[in-house]
Amino acid sequence: MVILPTHRLLRLRSPDQRARLEELVGRHFTRHPVACDAADPLGAARTLIRAVDEVGQGVRFGIYTRAGGCALLSPNPESLPADPGPGGHDQLATVVIHRLLVDPVVEPHALSECVDYVTDEAEAVRRVDEGRYQCALFLRPTTVEQVKRAAAVGLRMPGKSTYFYPKVPAGLVMSDISPGRTVP
Repeated sequence: MVILPTHRLLRLRSPDQRARLEELVGRHFTRHPVACDAADPLGAARTLIRAVDEVGQGVRFGIYTRAGGCALLSPNPESLPADPGPGGHDQLATVVIHRLLVDPVVEPHALSECVDYVTDEAEAVRRVDEGRYQCALFLRPTTVEQVKRAAAVGLRMPGKSTYFYPKVPAGLVMSDISPGRTVP
C-alpha cells in the first residue's frame, strides 16, 4: 500500500479572490519559475511534479495558473510556526497549503464549491486551461510516517491529505460474518 498525492484545484470566482491568492503567495512563499509547456498538459504536470520531488526535504508545492504558468513555491521561514506542533503537524504539506493559501482565499461555506481534489496531474492542468478552475496546487504525497505521527498525538489532518492505493473494497473489514455469529 502506498499514499499518493491529492492535488488541489481552486475556483476563484472574483478578481478579489485572485488578487488575494497572488498577495498571499507573494507574502508567504518564494516563487521559483519552472519552464513548462502549457500547450502540453501532461508535460507541464510532469515538469511540476518532478520539480517538487527534486527539491529534497521540506515543504514545497507546485502551482499552475494560465496567467503565471508553472512555478515551485517554497514557504518563507517566517510564515511557518517556529514550533511545528505535536507530531510535526504544522509541517505537513496539506496543513501549510490550507493555512496559508486555501483557507484565507476561500470562505469556509464555499469550500465544496471552490476547491476540488484530483490525483491526476494532467487533469488538473487541463481543468485550469479550460477555465473551470484558476489555479492548481501540486503537493507531494503525505508519508506513512507523517500519518503515524499525526495519529499518535490525536491530530486530524485536512481533508484529502491521504490517498491510499490500492483501495480495499468496502465491507471487507466492516462486519464479522463468521459462522454462528449474528449481526446486531
